Amino acid sequence: MNIRIIIFLLALLSVFYSFADERINFRNIDTGESFDVSVPDGLKLSIQEYNSNWLDSIPYLVEHARWKEKWAFEALAECYRYGRGGVDKSMFNAIICYEEAGKSASDIAEDAYKNDPTDELGLLNHLMEELDKDRLTEEDAILIIDRLSTPKPNWIVFLREILGQKLEAREEFILSRLNPDSTSDEFLTGFACLAMADRHIFTKTFINIGDGYLQKIRLFGNKLPPIYDVIADKMWRKYEENTDDKENYFSTALECMYHADQAGFLSKENMTRIITYCEQHGESKYILFSDEDLARFDKICPREYRDHVNSNTFEEGEIVEIDECPVELIEE
Repeated sequence: MNIRIIIFLLALLSVFYSFADERINFRNIDTGESFDVSVPDGLKLSIQEYNSNWLDSIPYLVEHARWKEKWAFEALAECYRYGRGGVDKSMFNAIICYEEAGKSASDIAEDAYKNDPTDELGLLNHLMEELDKDRLTEEDAILIIDRLSTPKPNWIVFLREILGQKLEAREEFILSRLNPDSTSDEFLTGFACLAMADRHIFTKTFINIGDGYLQKIRLFGNKLPPIYDVIADKMWRKYEENTDDKENYFSTALECMYHADQAGFLSKENMTRIITYCEQHGESKYILFSDEDLARFDKICPREYRDHVNSNTFEEGEIVEIDECPVELIEE
């Protein structure tokens, strides 16, 4: 059993970071009333300060995340972690946001698990550590899951049910259970397990140009917005190759980049690709970004940075990325 495929959720790089003092303004969209939340140096913003009635807190945080402001990503991580502020609970999205904020999700999860063995992020970290042990069999994995604190999150229950199926029946079982109402973590659990039997499942399902592919991308991307940026990278690389579908890959890459940016997850590398294309080729009907968006990209990725990226000469530690993303692990 390839346990490494499951633990992609924790495959993140930890970096050092610092926060500047900031005050965030939230507005109740029904009454127009507003209030301030102090975000001090070091950001110890408790998720309990969010109120579900303040419905535009997430758009505010996303707007700041689009500027790559680390405090906004940490606040978003808390929202995804606890399902607050109007977003669905998602441990994967929380982990990505912690990573964007320069935080170690595994350290946060470890501390949480010590204080509360039912904490979902802590459970995830503990489970992945247990499943990553050498010479672990599927029977061992089932026993580990059964020993976890209850009630168990739905994605862990789903994983337990998958492992209880015979190998030849798992694909049909997983696909029968996944639907538009499934959570993002259930989607990831299902596709990770599918990849154990077929490592090209993600490529065959998403990275292609065919009927219905955009619908599948949107379904997955709406559950896991960071995936838009990953798929955009794959599509752009396909576009740069001399293929018959060059225009389709180009348009799809840009659409995915647009969706990634709308959610606050567009990478600096993809921002650089957009600016560089515009400088070299001018406008395109497929570029969905406004002049204000392009100006923001230019500020986040100044000329020196873009030249450095385009030359493919990276200084170690200069660009923060996920060490192993779900797509890379599934495709190997």
